[in-house]
Amino acid sequence: MKLLLTIFSFSLTSFNCFSQSLEGEWKGSFTYYFTDPKTPYYTYQTNNKPIKINVSLNSDSSYSGFSYSAGPDSRGNDTTYICVLLCKRISSDSVYIEEMRVIKPDNVSGFCGQKMYLKFGKRKRSTTLEGKWKTNPKCAEDYSGEITLYKKIFD
Repeated sequence: MKLLLTIFSFSLTSFNCFSQSLEGEWKGSFTYYFTDPKTPYYTYQTNNKPIKINVSLNSDSSYSGFSYSAGPDSRGNDTTYICVLLCKRISSDSVYIEEMRVIKPDNVSGFCGQKMYLKFGKRKRSTTLEGKWKTNPKCAEDYSGEITLYKKIFD
């Protein structure tokens, strides 16, 4: 009986640790809101925009990663933005992720990356990161919104 209890406890702990792993490829979408400074009580909302995040565990136990999201370049053409990420575990169920700089396209000026405050969750066959994001307070535009990312547990 003790053996069964030990095996059961170990499997629950292992599954929980696996599902809380920040490493891997996360796909999802974000909604953003823009408040016009001239009319601060009127907010525009857009449809969900796709985003993908790849996070790796470094040898010093820190995390690094990249985000991939669609948007217009300086000429208005569709492109994929690739940003370097700063990733930090805040607690056992929370993560802070910040887009630090754009590495593609290389002609971006006035970059305002997202600062994401996310919590781990579970859905069928996937782990989720859900939460709020906002732009850097130094940016001219005040954007914020919600983000949901999914990582498959099983293939």
